[in-house]
Amino acid sequence: MELSEKHQGDLYLLSWLRARDLDLGKAEEMFRTSMEWRKANGIDNILNWKVPEMFEKEFPFQISGMDKDKCPGNHLT
Repeated sequence: MELSEKHQGDLYLLSWLRARDLDLGKAEEMFRTSMEWRKANGIDNILNWKVPEMFEKEFPFQISGMDKDKCPGNHLT
């Protein structure tokens, strides 16, 4: 299994041990299952997702700033 730098850090890996009460076998199983799920579902590329053209045509909108309560506003284009 090829891991990115983010997934190789001591603190990141330690979190898996803590999640399984420092049981190395259970932590490894949980980690491997999670990495397989991330790969199968394309989670590491989710921010690269593009809105399908049909949605842009049928549901046009854009964020136009914040209102007085600091909530994003939008309007139809």
